[in-house]
Amino acid sequence: MGRARRHPLYPVSRVIALRDVLLQVDRLTGFLGKFRHQNFLHKPSRPDTRLLLAALIGYGENIGIRKMALISRSISSNALETVATHYFSPEMILEASDCIVAHSNTLPLTDLFRRQEGLIMTGSDGQKYDVSAPSLRASASFKYFGNGEGISIYSGLDEAGQLIYTVVINAAERESPYVLDVILHNPVIQTDAHATDMHGFSEVNFALTSLLGVEFRPRFASIHRQQLYSIDAVSTYKEQGYRIVPTARIDYENLIEQGDNLLCFLATMRLGYTQPSTLLKRLNSYARQHPLYRALKDLGRLYKTDYILRYVHDPDLRASVEGMLTRVEHSNKFSSAVTLGNNQAFRWATERERTIAAGCKMVIMNAINFYNLLYLSEKLRQCISEADRHELLGTILKSSTHTWHHINLGGEYDFSDSTQPADLFDLKALMNLPLSRNMRLVRKVK
Repeated sequence: MGRARRHPLYPVSRVIALRDVLLQVDRLTGFLGKFRHQNFLHKPSRPDTRLLLAALIGYGENIGIRKMALISRSISSNALETVATHYFSPEMILEASDCIVAHSNTLPLTDLFRRQEGLIMTGSDGQKYDVSAPSLRASASFKYFGNGEGISIYSGLDEAGQLIYTVVINAAERESPYVLDVILHNPVIQTDAHATDMHGFSEVNFALTSLLGVEFRPRFASIHRQQLYSIDAVSTYKEQGYRIVPTARIDYENLIEQGDNLLCFLATMRLGYTQPSTLLKRLNSYARQHPLYRALKDLGRLYKTDYILRYVHDPDLRASVEGMLTRVEHSNKFSSAVTLGNNQAFRWATERERTIAAGCKMVIMNAINFYNLLYLSEKLRQCISEADRHELLGTILKSSTHTWHHINLGGEYDFSDSTQPADLFDLKALMNLPLSRNMRLVRKVK
């Protein structure tokens, strides 16, 4: 039978309100304290926690600030809009998310979700969203948006479901320049290996991640079409009778010549002076490939060749990539469940609001993920015997903490008021309304 069938991991007889989840996580982490007033000269008194939670949910669930005030009790529309304007910024939201991750990362259960002890593996992927307002970042794609336009939200997470970074990009843009943004942003999760699909793959990423001490692990859709490269001439390997020979030789001389520039480029990214995506897009914008860009590609081709040979040979490596990307795909479903407002079409008019909304969604997802880790840890603590705990732990590690069916994301209905609402319509008078088709024809003639 198995414990998961006899005893579900999460409660089935009750549903936990999202407000209670956020309050419980804030009590343990204090992440709401990261939302501060942005005026440096005047610091008003701290707003009510209810307003911060309402703004966070209004942004993160794509409901909208004004609509959130209209559907909430004891929440003033003006007060909520003031808090959303002055207390929410992309930088503060990243701080709040990192605060939650810093606490969830210390749980003993979190480390057990990692396939290999001592190795932190992350993954990233983009998710497409329609936009209901004009945007410079929106682009047309009939496959994803029909006749409309949309954006892409690129996010990264680790094997324990902790989201480490999210960014809003153009839906037509390649995701590969943003892989380094995900890897380098988070001060809590120091990535050792990073998995992506083909949208995040580039030979330049192989070079930069390897120099940063991170193993880049893309999943190739058609690995047999990837070319192998070498430092020496191809004929060298053919003469030695190798069954697998490289396709071409890299420009080793240019690579050596660009060595100092390459180190400066790497230091600029590592020190955080400029976003890696900005540097990579600028370097790739020349009409002819910049010598530094060619050097990065050549170095990345060597690392890619080594990775392909190991990927084909090592089933554990392939399993780790598939497992990580499966968690990323499940996280996208979780993200869609959280983004329940406005029919999952991003409603925000400005780029800043979209960035804040995507960040608030990440905060909510990290809060639920932390709550689930705490809930499962408590179940393990309450096990009577070591055998029961071992069995339950095996079931937990086969599951995902990106589970939301026991969380009430959509609010709740109130049937406590038994009084009848006042009649708004007089049906008899409406039925006797003197309307006729002749009135319509007269209007057309005019």
